[in-house]
Amino acid sequence: MMGTDISSGNYAVMLMAQITSIQDPAQAVTAVRNLASRNADIYVIDESHSALPSNLWGILTQNQPYHVINGTVMTDIDELFITFDATLLQDFSNMHC
Repeated sequence: MMGTDISSGNYAVMLMAQITSIQDPAQAVTAVRNLASRNADIYVIDESHSALPSNLWGILTQNQPYHVINGTVMTDIDELFITFDATLLQDFSNMHC
Protein backbone atom coordinates (compact mmCIF):
# COMPACT_ATOMS: atom_id res chain seq x y z
CA MET A 1 0.00 0.00 0.00
CA MET A 2 1.33 3.43 -0.90
CA GLY A 3 1.82 5.69 2.07
CA THR A 4 3.54 8.68 0.50
CA ASP A 5 1.65 11.83 -0.44
CA ILE A 6 2.03 12.01 -4.19
CA SER A 7 -0.18 15.04 -4.77
CA SER A 8 2.71 17.54 -4.88
CA GLY A 9 2.37 17.97 -8.64
CA ASN A 10 6.07 17.42 -9.29
CA TYR A 11 5.67 14.34 -11.43
CA ALA A 12 3.39 12.50 -13.81
CA VAL A 13 2.94 8.79 -14.46
CA MET A 14 2.75 7.15 -17.87
CA LEU A 15 1.63 3.53 -18.06
CA MET A 16 1.44 1.23 -21.03
CA ALA A 17 -1.22 -1.40 -20.47
CA GLN A 18 -3.41 -3.97 -22.14
CA ILE A 19 -6.83 -4.67 -20.67
CA THR A 20 -6.80 -8.30 -21.84
CA SER A 21 -3.83 -8.96 -19.53
CA ILE A 22 -5.91 -8.21 -16.44
CA GLN A 23 -6.88 -11.49 -14.83
CA ASP A 24 -9.02 -10.16 -11.97
CA PRO A 25 -11.08 -7.12 -13.06
CA ALA A 26 -12.48 -6.53 -9.54
CA GLN A 27 -8.99 -6.38 -8.09
CA ALA A 28 -7.90 -4.09 -10.95
CA VAL A 29 -10.74 -1.65 -10.22
CA THR A 30 -9.75 -1.57 -6.54
CA ALA A 31 -6.12 -0.90 -7.47
CA VAL A 32 -6.87 1.92 -9.93
CA ARG A 33 -9.28 3.57 -7.48
CA ASN A 34 -6.50 3.50 -4.88
CA LEU A 35 -4.06 5.12 -7.31
CA ALA A 36 -6.60 7.65 -8.57
CA SER A 37 -7.39 8.73 -5.01
CA ARG A 38 -3.80 9.98 -4.69
CA ASN A 39 -4.43 12.68 -7.32
CA ALA A 40 -1.47 11.70 -9.45
CA ASP A 41 -1.32 12.99 -13.02
CA ILE A 42 -1.63 9.63 -14.80
CA TYR A 43 -1.49 8.87 -18.53
CA VAL A 44 -2.24 5.50 -20.13
CA ILE A 45 -1.11 4.18 -23.48
CA ASP A 46 -3.75 1.51 -24.06
CA GLU A 47 -2.49 -1.42 -26.12
CA SER A 48 -5.81 -3.30 -25.92
CA HIS A 49 -7.19 -4.79 -29.10
CA SER A 50 -10.71 -5.11 -27.74
CA ALA A 51 -13.22 -2.85 -26.04
CA LEU A 52 -12.86 -2.18 -22.34
CA PRO A 53 -15.39 -4.02 -20.17
CA SER A 54 -15.32 -1.14 -17.71
CA ASN A 55 -14.11 2.41 -17.36
CA LEU A 56 -10.82 1.24 -15.84
CA TRP A 57 -8.59 3.81 -17.55
CA GLY A 58 -11.13 6.57 -16.95
CA ILE A 59 -11.10 5.79 -13.23
CA LEU A 60 -7.31 5.72 -13.20
CA THR A 61 -6.91 9.04 -15.03
CA GLN A 62 -9.92 10.67 -13.35
CA ASN A 63 -11.41 11.09 -16.85
CA GLN A 64 -8.96 13.84 -17.72
CA PRO A 65 -9.04 14.61 -21.44
CA TYR A 66 -6.20 13.22 -23.59
CA HIS A 67 -4.83 11.09 -20.74
CA VAL A 68 -5.79 7.76 -22.35
CA ILE A 69 -4.19 7.16 -25.73
CA ASN A 70 -4.98 4.29 -28.08
CA GLY A 71 -1.54 2.79 -28.58
CA THR A 72 -2.69 0.22 -31.12
CA VAL A 73 -2.90 2.86 -33.83
CA MET A 74 0.49 4.45 -33.14
CA THR A 75 3.00 3.48 -35.82
CA ASP A 76 6.07 5.34 -34.59
CA ILE A 77 7.49 7.44 -31.77
CA ASP A 78 6.76 10.68 -33.64
CA GLU A 79 3.02 10.04 -33.39
CA LEU A 80 3.35 9.46 -29.67
CA PHE A 81 5.32 12.68 -29.27
CA ILE A 82 2.72 14.67 -31.23
CA THR A 83 -0.07 13.14 -29.15
CA PHE A 84 1.58 14.04 -25.83
CA ASP A 85 3.04 17.38 -26.90
CA ALA A 86 0.09 19.41 -25.59
CA THR A 87 -0.54 17.30 -22.48
CA LEU A 88 2.10 15.13 -20.81
CA LEU A 89 5.09 17.09 -22.10
CA GLN A 90 3.53 20.38 -21.00
CA ASP A 91 2.82 18.92 -17.57
CA PHE A 92 6.49 17.94 -17.25
CA SER A 93 7.62 21.38 -18.43
CA ASN A 94 5.46 23.10 -15.84
CA MET A 95 6.75 21.10 -12.87
CA HIS A 96 8.82 22.90 -10.27
CA CYS A 97 11.09 20.55 -8.39
